[in-house]
Amino acid sequence: MSNTESLVLVPGLMCDEAVWEHQIAALGAGRDIQVAGHGLCDSLGAMAERILEKAAPRFALAGH
Repeated sequence: MSNTESLVLVPGLMCDEAVWEHQIAALGAGRDIQVAGHGLCDSLGAMAERILEKAAPRFALAGH
């Protein structure tokens, strides 16, 4: 098991990973950072399921 902290960043519905550029640069050292992609999800529930499928078993979440 890895001791690396995992962080999932969730952009707003009309945004992409570019909105997290500065946070990734500042927080990236020693962390596994993923930016959630909403893909073709058509509901908030589907978006949440997609995030949980791709995330580590234990993670921090930040979004807007």
